[in-house]
Amino acid sequence: MQIIDIGESTFGLDLLTAATHSRDALDAEAGAIFALFLEREREFAFNPSIVNVHPDIDDPSASAFLTNPVRYIGGRIAVLEAAGEPIVRVVVPTTYGDRLKKPLSKAGYAVTKIDMPAGPDHTYAFALVLPGKPGPCRTLHLEAVNEKDEKIRPTFVLRLTDAQDRLYGGACGAIGASDGGAYAYLSTLTLRAGLPRTAGTRLANATLDHLRSQGVKTVNLGT
Repeated sequence: MQIIDIGESTFGLDLLTAATHSRDALDAEAGAIFALFLEREREFAFNPSIVNVHPDIDDPSASAFLTNPVRYIGGRIAVLEAAGEPIVRVVVPTTYGDRLKKPLSKAGYAVTKIDMPAGPDHTYAFALVLPGKPGPCRTLHLEAVNEKDEKIRPTFVLRLTDAQDRLYGGACGAIGASDGGAYAYLSTLTLRAGLPRTAGTRLANATLDHLRSQGVKTVNLGT
């Protein structure tokens, strides 16, 4: 573990890799960092005109979003509009493009394939503009990423902790090979609120230093 001073505070920065920890251990640590990310996302990630939704995809075979995306999205829109929030646009970034491409394109969505050598093979963005409606209108943003995809299952985790081993931030992702080169997919990089200035820079630089040490020259961002 590396000990670093940020402002007047001291933290530990620990690097976990597939060489030092089991895949299950890496999954658990990455899950804790992602949970912290979701807390921060609610705080600052989206402006008031965007409704952000993470559909339930824990069991893809039973997910209402994946089995009938058009009906699921229609239901979400109906609930929002009944509450006085007209939706004028729908955006769906997802790693389940192979399952969603046919039904959403048939429903009129624009389809964009996202090429990420280190990321999931079926990464797409779908977008649909709905007829204009009176009053302030909002965008419904539905994000569905298979974090258990073997291609992006974490092979490294950096944990930023205090002296009591409380998690204050971290980064996680996967390193893989493509077209003869080393690529990285950065799943999550986040910090707890209230840390001293430069904490984010120190964490990001430590992450990039590790990736460079593994021969990575290209990083695809999932965070």
